[in-house]
Amino acid sequence: ERSPNDTSSWAEIASLPAGSESYSDSGLACGTSYYYRVRAVNTTLGYNSNFNSASATTPLLAPTN
Repeated sequence: ERSPNDTSSWAEIASLPAGSESYSDSGLACGTSYYYRVRAVNTTLGYNSNFNSASATTPLLAPTN
């Protein structure tokens, strides 16, 4: 999930298969901070409620090459 502020507006941006270890996010605005969190799901128990978030900021200018 991704959020613009780490407190609300969390949106699911992908649903990956079990065992996935990475994800590449694309189409982001330059010079913008984004917050991410991973939610595990169990088909019987549903989503977990214990998770931490991490942030990343895109470069100010898009690379030319």
